[in-house]
Amino acid sequence: MKRFWKGSVPSGQRVAAASSVDLLIFGDGTGPSQVKEVWNAGLKELGLYVKCGGVRETDAEWEEAQDLLWRQPNGKPYTQGQYGWAYGDIQKYASLWAPTVAIPHVQAALTQVPEGTYRWIFVDNCIGQHPTLFVPNSPPDYITKTYHDATLTILQAVRNAFPGMEILANGWQGWAPIGYRGEALGATVPNYADGIYFEGMLYNVKGDYQGDPRFIQDQGAFLSMLRAGKVCIWDDPGAGYGTPERRRSLGYFLGTTSVSVNPGNAYFAHSETRWADWIRGI
Repeated sequence: MKRFWKGSVPSGQRVAAASSVDLLIFGDGTGPSQVKEVWNAGLKELGLYVKCGGVRETDAEWEEAQDLLWRQPNGKPYTQGQYGWAYGDIQKYASLWAPTVAIPHVQAALTQVPEGTYRWIFVDNCIGQHPTLFVPNSPPDYITKTYHDATLTILQAVRNAFPGMEILANGWQGWAPIGYRGEALGATVPNYADGIYFEGMLYNVKGDYQGDPRFIQDQGAFLSMLRAGKVCIWDDPGAGYGTPERRRSLGYFLGTTSVSVNPGNAYFAHSETRWADWIRGI
């Protein structure tokens, strides 16, 4: 079974992480010394993080993004409810967002480490945004198809800018209408992504079970992406470390991949940085 981690790795745990994880995506703003330590410990499947249509006030691209932000009638930007970053109005400015914000963000991360350190670019918040994520409310001009297509434009621009790297998109949105859930990411022409991150396969962020119909739908998509040759990440961040829900998620993952094509492309995500104890607590 291949294992995945997205986030930072605390000091003193980086050698253990390198031997416990098969693919590691560093969180936004990770210092180069942390990356180099994991690399030197032997893990070569490493990736950096960028948002598809968002920017933080602390990002170097914040000032350049000002004219591209999605703004409320009062002029303030719409923000993401859980993490507070600002939304870009990519429905209007998709062709400008990539060269102004996303691509410079990736370039800056690449310059901090030796060439070839990163293989993957993790592009977060692709395909669609659930209405409840926007603060203070969902923009009245949000259009499912327009937003969906804008994220594909940005993904393609990032791929074109970094042709030697692999793209991992957080882009399966099982709640969305058919055709706008991320199905396009399974294509090989055009090839928007080499991998798809499935966030919340069984449980939502609150830890509630999604229900059998939703799981069966998303499981089918997971298998379909594997058949297409994509790398697929199975994650249930709402199922806490050491819980029955976490063990259930692992059991479903093992059952699903046992009947899949290309099972070697499937990864199960860690929930905690307890590398030595991962089998017991996942």
